[in-house]
Amino acid sequence: MSPSEFQGFMNLALENYDAGPIIPKNQKELSLADVPLLKQMSALVIAKPRKAFTDNEKVILDQYIMNGGKTLWMIDAVNAEMDTLMRSEKLMPFPIDINMTDFFFNYGLRINPALVKDVKKYAKLKFVAGEVAGNAQYSTQPWPYFPLGINENDHPVTKNINPVKFEFPTSIDTLGRKGIKTAVLFESSERTLLKQVPNYVSLEEINSVDSLGQMEKPSTPRIFAVALEGKFTSAYASRIERKSYPGFKASSPENKMIVIADGDVARNKVVKGKPLPLGMDILTQERFGNEQFLKNALDFLLDDSNLMELRNRNIEERLLDRYLISEERSYWQWFNLLLPLAIIGILGGLFFWLRKKKFG
Repeated sequence: MSPSEFQGFMNLALENYDAGPIIPKNQKELSLADVPLLKQMSALVIAKPRKAFTDNEKVILDQYIMNGGKTLWMIDAVNAEMDTLMRSEKLMPFPIDINMTDFFFNYGLRINPALVKDVKKYAKLKFVAGEVAGNAQYSTQPWPYFPLGINENDHPVTKNINPVKFEFPTSIDTLGRKGIKTAVLFESSERTLLKQVPNYVSLEEINSVDSLGQMEKPSTPRIFAVALEGKFTSAYASRIERKSYPGFKASSPENKMIVIADGDVARNKVVKGKPLPLGMDILTQERFGNEQFLKNALDFLLDDSNLMELRNRNIEERLLDRYLISEERSYWQWFNLLLPLAIIGILGGLFFWLRKKKFG
C-alpha cells in the first residue's frame, strides 16, 4: 500500500509504540544484512504484499519468529480492487502467489484463493446510479463482497469493538499443529458463498445478492482472521536452508501471530490526497471497527493487555443484523401493532366481566 493508504494504521501504532518501515539494505529483498535491525523490532506488520517472497526472505522471517518476534499478517490471496470495479463496473479477480503457502502450512494455516461472499453480514456500497437534471443520484445497496466481522467468541482482540469491514477477503483453513493454540477471530455467517477465481465480479450482482453466480457455491462459515499462540517450530529445522542462517534456531519461545485473509483491512481511504480515518466510509458515513481491531491486535501481540482492557470498557453502538431486519420487518410491525390492541381488548373484556358479575 502507498504511505497515504497506510497512514491510519501508522497513526494508531504510533499512539503507543515506536513504528517505522523496514527498508532492505540492498533495496530489493531482506538479507542477512537486515537481521540486526529486525532484532530490534518487537513485531513485524506485513500488509498486502504483492511481490513474492524469496526463499532467503522466508528463512529470515522464520528465524525472526523463532527468536521471539511477533508477526501480524494481512494477506490478499486474490487481486480484486474496488477502484477498478467502480470505473468499469466489472473486474476479473485472479489469484496472487506470494510464495508463502509452505510457510503458513508450517503453522497449520492455509489461505484459500477464493472470494468469500456473505449475504447476511455485509457492509453497504454507495454508488452513482444515474443523473437527474445533471445531478448525480446515489444508490446504497448491500455488497456481499464486503463482509463484516462481528465479535462472536469474546476473544480479547475482538471484544467490545464495532463490526470490522473486510474488502474482497478470502478465507483461512486451520489444520492444527501440536503445541499451537489457534483462535478464530472473525468468520462469515452461515449464509456464505464462495466464488472461485479467475472469475468476473460485476456491479450488477447487487441486484441479486442471494443468487448463485457462475463458479459459485454455498459454503459453511469461512474464517477471515486467526490468532496463534504457543511454541512455534521452524519450517527449516530439517532442511538444508538452516545452514544459511548463523545461529539458527529450530523452535521459538512462547510466541504469538495473527493472520488475516485480507490486505485491505488496514487500508484507509484517501480523498483529494487526504487520508481518512481508518475504517471510515465517507459515502455511507459509517465508521467500522478496523482501527479498534488492529489496535487490539498489536496490543495482544506485544502483551499490552492493560491497554486492551481499558479500551474495551468503552462500548460503542453496534451495527444491527441487516438480513434479519429485512426478513422479519413485517412480522415485528404487525406484532407491535396488534399486541397492544389485544392487551386492551383482553383488559376491557375482563373489566366488563367483573363489572357484570358484581352488579349483575
